[in-house]
Amino acid sequence: MKRKNHTSWHDRLPGLQSLTAVAMLAAGTTLTYLGFYTPPVGEVSRSVLWFFSQCLLYAGSIFGVGAYVRGKAAAGPPAPRRTRRSAGSGGTGTKGTATRKAAGSHREAEGAL
Repeated sequence: MKRKNHTSWHDRLPGLQSLTAVAMLAAGTTLTYLGFYTPPVGEVSRSVLWFFSQCLLYAGSIFGVGAYVRGKAAAGPPAPRRTRRSAGSGGTGTKGTATRKAAGSHREAEGAL
């Protein structure tokens, strides 16, 4: 029995997200222009501006998240961070280095006596 080459909705999701984002931008822009040319001419209602801002937020989140994910995937896994404990005594400005230097100078002073 042959299996159908079936794609799930997960495979079509990025295309669908981009399509809805572009549709929202088109709807928001169209409504804003219509609001500008309806009486009173030259004045756009607050509700139209709110709807346009929501369209921009939606489209920006769709395109921004997609760009972020593509950028992270292309960069590969992050490099391990070097923390103070894993840095050992080689870090600058750590308490351990300053304390050791002070203790060494104290021993030198005792040896001179």
